[in-house]
Amino acid sequence: MKQRQSSPGLITKVVNALILNEDGRVSHTKLWSNVAYAIASFKFMETPEPNADIWMAYLGIVGGAAVASKLITMKYGNGHKE
Repeated sequence: MKQRQSSPGLITKVVNALILNEDGRVSHTKLWSNVAYAIASFKFMETPEPNADIWMAYLGIVGGAAVASKLITMKYGNGHKE
């Protein structure tokens, strides 16, 4: 059976999209928020049988942060001066 090889270019693009800003520099906001999401997701998946409270906490942290970020961007823009 022939295995499909992943393209190193694709992996690099995905990682760069997760941590770099539009200027190509490391965005500490993107980096640390993605680290926090990964840790929260790992802990959530590690829980044997999450109850409703765990679901609400997880979705509130991950989903709420994304919604808050979008609302701030919509209200104040992305911070780039033209």
